Amino acid sequence: MKAEINKKEKTAEKPEEIIEKFFPITGIGSSAGGLDALKKFFMHMPPDSGSGFVLVQHLDPTHKSSMVELLNRYTSMDVIQMEDGMKVEPNHVYVIPPNKDMAILNGVLQLLEPSEPHGLRTPINFFLKSLAEDQKDNAICIILSGFGVDGTIGLKEIKSEGGMTIAQDPKTTESNSMPISAIKTGIVDFVLPPEEMPKSIISYIQSSHKIMNKIDTGEVKVEQDLQKIFILIRNHTGHDFSSYKESTMNRRIGKRANIHQIDNIADYALYLQRHPEEIDHLFQELLINVTSFFRDPEAFNSLKFKILPELLAGKDESEAIRVWVPGCSSGEEVYSIAIILREVMESMGKYFEVQIFGTDLDDIAINIARKGVYHDNIIVDVGEKRLKKFFIKKEGKYHIKSKIRELAVFAVHNVLKEPPFTKLDMISCRNLLIYLKSDAQKNLLSIFNYALNPDGILFLGPSESVGDALDVFSSMDKKWKIFKSNKQSGFPRKRIEASNLFTSYTGRVSDKGSELGDKNERIDVSNLATRQLLDIYAPPSVIINDSGEIFYIHGRMGKYLEPAPGKARLNLFDMARDGIKFELRSAIKKAISNKKDVFLEGLRVKTNGEYNNVNTTIKFIKEPGVMRNLLVVSFEDVGKPRKSEEEKIKLSTGSVNDDRVSELENELMETKERLNVTTEEMETSYEELKASNEELQSMNEESQSTNEELETSKEELQSINEELATVNSELQSKIDELTRAIDDLNNFFNST
Repeated sequence: MKAEINKKEKTAEKPEEIIEKFFPITGIGSSAGGLDALKKFFMHMPPDSGSGFVLVQHLDPTHKSSMVELLNRYTSMDVIQMEDGMKVEPNHVYVIPPNKDMAILNGVLQLLEPSEPHGLRTPINFFLKSLAEDQKDNAICIILSGFGVDGTIGLKEIKSEGGMTIAQDPKTTESNSMPISAIKTGIVDFVLPPEEMPKSIISYIQSSHKIMNKIDTGEVKVEQDLQKIFILIRNHTGHDFSSYKESTMNRRIGKRANIHQIDNIADYALYLQRHPEEIDHLFQELLINVTSFFRDPEAFNSLKFKILPELLAGKDESEAIRVWVPGCSSGEEVYSIAIILREVMESMGKYFEVQIFGTDLDDIAINIARKGVYHDNIIVDVGEKRLKKFFIKKEGKYHIKSKIRELAVFAVHNVLKEPPFTKLDMISCRNLLIYLKSDAQKNLLSIFNYALNPDGILFLGPSESVGDALDVFSSMDKKWKIFKSNKQSGFPRKRIEASNLFTSYTGRVSDKGSELGDKNERIDVSNLATRQLLDIYAPPSVIINDSGEIFYIHGRMGKYLEPAPGKARLNLFDMARDGIKFELRSAIKKAISNKKDVFLEGLRVKTNGEYNNVNTTIKFIKEPGVMRNLLVVSFEDVGKPRKSEEEKIKLSTGSVNDDRVSELENELMETKERLNVTTEEMETSYEELKASNEELQSMNEESQSTNEELETSKEELQSINEELATVNSELQSKIDELTRAIDDLNNFFNST
């Protein structure tokens, strides 16, 4: 093979010319079975592709790799074993040396000592994450044959920066774990056999600048075509991306068009109309659903050791901690904050009720978050100690334990259009503001300040800031962009009223009314009137979930509810007064099972020793979003029977034996008491069963912990086996070469 490929002489270039060149860098990750794929890839890759190639493999740290010599037979490009400080040049192949991690900064490769123990290293992820940060949308990622899931996290990072991603077709691999893990992310641009990858890469490189140059011209026709694309997305998904930065949106639209080899925006808009499934792909591209556990670990350390202890120290344990994570993607950040809160509470010896709301535009990502199930590549970000404490490993995947999962609620929510959560202690919105236009950023910051409690925490990404809202947010950690809300300023109220979130009629205060405030101050007449009318005409009501937990109370509820003895709980079933307790439980159960509203007429509720007639209505909230599946329970007091009605009752029952009536009443009371006792016994049995279940769950977790240790040992052995397989593949290739050489010599001797 070496004789078949002749190296082309390369003309020397000045260093200045190399620096000025702008070329893509392709990161290739491979492991067991990857040698054959690499052969096919480089045999079909032209020597003048214009890209630099960096190969990262799982290598035995004690074995000297012969990958450079092997690849030299299949490509006329220069194949070099990478050295520290080597600059990547186009049309060159760089191979990672054994027992090293590799990163890239400003196009220069850097070697580092591995931080993870042998058997748990993920060198492909390490390099690809570095490549994404350094090259942004100029990076290309290829995942070839191999065991495990190394490379998946790095591929996500490259995708988040707008780079191109390719995975080997699992049907063509010797070990398909790595490609399958990459494909399951749903963000891989191409799934191809190795020999077809070069063609796609060349086409992508050659056409990428053409369409971006057309987009960047700023021509009116191009702008109109882009607006048509936004309209198609809005009509198909219901989401408007006009508030996002044009440069980001244009780059990602151009990337999708380039993947389909379309170099004209008008043609791509037409392609979207004819292929609605491409709108879904473009929508996912624009959402940028990339996250990880404890992203920027130092930032989370600042939260754990500085910010959250200060927040919790000033709170009573009867108060709830409320956190909102807009743009939560697949939930890793939500669970990271939940784990940090749990650790802080344990260290302080204080325990609070915690509610963390995770929201995102993408219903697919929200469904992943709700399941709380993640691939085993999270070990790099989470760490073994936290994995054992907060996760359960089943079938090779990590499941969030119930004590963490129960702290989080996930919902599809548009932070720019729909009303925010309120009375929050903390908002974590990381790496969302950077994609929004200036006006949308200001609007979102005003919403956050409105939603936060006084001294509430705003946690932003490292590349974000609060802009001109420094009078509203005071800095707590400048490096990691953690701020405290300041409620004294009037900035948030004015901005919110000007926003499109709470559109309503507003009138200016007249000059005559200036003694009540600034004559330029706005009064929200609609909201004031709505509140007054609700107080006058709306019956006392509560909003509950299917377990009876009360989320909101309107009006005076003293006639119908009273605090239950024992530990304070806002539960309708516990707080309902005599006469409506059992009827409410039965009616709510019926409403949930039938998915229909229920009306109860003439219930007799006992208040202060007297009975009053009450009509009760149970309705489902039909609004989409976080309120979905909640119920409204309304109470309408119809008072005592009038005297005339009482006289009629007495006249009609005058002939009935009073003793018989008393007997029936006593039987009814005894029945109710027995029913009450039975219910209490059932509740006691339920609590006992719950305690037993928790004990069994604890035993199961201990068994699971032992199983996880065995799994870790298995993974280490698998990693070592994978390295040995790579070495064996190289040695086998050498043996084949020696066999051919011996055959050639024997033929030569025989002919001589």
